[in-house]
Amino acid sequence: MTQLHPLVIHYSTTQSDIGVILLATLKQQIYSVILDDSEEACLAALTIQTSKDFPRAKLQATSPHPTLSLISNFIAAPSHQRYQSLQRIDLYCQGTDFQQRVWQALSRIPLGQTVSYATLAQQLGCPKAVRAVAQACAANRHAIIIPCHRVLRSDGSISGYRWGVARKQQLLALEATTKEAS
Repeated sequence: MTQLHPLVIHYSTTQSDIGVILLATLKQQIYSVILDDSEEACLAALTIQTSKDFPRAKLQATSPHPTLSLISNFIAAPSHQRYQSLQRIDLYCQGTDFQQRVWQALSRIPLGQTVSYATLAQQLGCPKAVRAVAQACAANRHAIIIPCHRVLRSDGSISGYRWGVARKQQLLALEATTKEAS
């Protein structure tokens, strides 16, 4: 009888200007990027996420993945060049076809700019799917890399963010300085 090797999800963390970043990998792809106030909170979020996707997976701490420094450097000093580097990362994106379309559209929002959920729904050819767009943003597991933080309410106000509204405000403020410098 052959024994199957358990699936292993590797993770590493680093401190940044907006809190702790946890990066998890599944084989050669980035499985998740989580932002929180502590390593423990990040790991708890990863544990919940993986238990839903891969109930038998093992989590294993590892040395920092190179992508972690790309994300950390982007947060420290956002630039178009650094953002382009993030866009070339191979992601593990599990979601519905509609969610995949939303995440692709999010990746096309230029650095330093924002759009509304309604505008994003219109761009996708589904003007009545505003709530579905918001739900797809909330399901995004790749903080910073897929920039769901760049989506606002139609009145321009900041709404919920999986990793905290204050963190969303910080990211938008950091990226706004990049836009001004362009």
